[in-house]
Amino acid sequence: MNYNAIVIGAGPAGYVASIRLAQLGLKVALVEKHHFGGECTNYGCIPTKALIESANLFWKAKKGGEIGVFSEPKYDLKAFMVWKDKIVNQLRSGIGFLCERNGVKVFEGEAFLKSEKNVVVKSASDTIEVFAENIVVATVRLQSSYLAYHLMENLCFLQRTCLVWKVYQIVFSLSVVARLE
Repeated sequence: MNYNAIVIGAGPAGYVASIRLAQLGLKVALVEKHHFGGECTNYGCIPTKALIESANLFWKAKKGGEIGVFSEPKYDLKAFMVWKDKIVNQLRSGIGFLCERNGVKVFEGEAFLKSEKNVVVKSASDTIEVFAENIVVATVRLQSSYLAYHLMENLCFLQRTCLVWKVYQIVFSLSVVARLE
């Protein structure tokens, strides 16, 4: 399958990049290993803010007697988790809708760079190859020396803009939107 751009990672950087590229008229593929929204939507910011909101509401109900409102609040962690999951799923669905509405082709699976224009996507049930002139890596983090070596071996021949990262002394020559650890 041929595309103008492949975006790896459907977190805040990846899904926004893929949607914008599609809006600019490019045929775009988006590859995500887990869920739309990345770390923030699924595990960090959003669930944390939901927990804080729930705790604040509990605290206010418990302290309501100070202003003449009396109650004996109880905290139900299972009910909270259902509420939090509903919020997270609604946000994931919204991101998926935006991608679909803007013509972004979504592939669920793990992406492996095979060459400067070729990405292999492995899902639980299938392995496919996707080709594009442009590849954007938009992942939360790129870890391990193996991955660093793999990227260095496979990406050094892309001659556009070279960005030198201190971590692992790698020269990247494609657009990388990531935090290296």
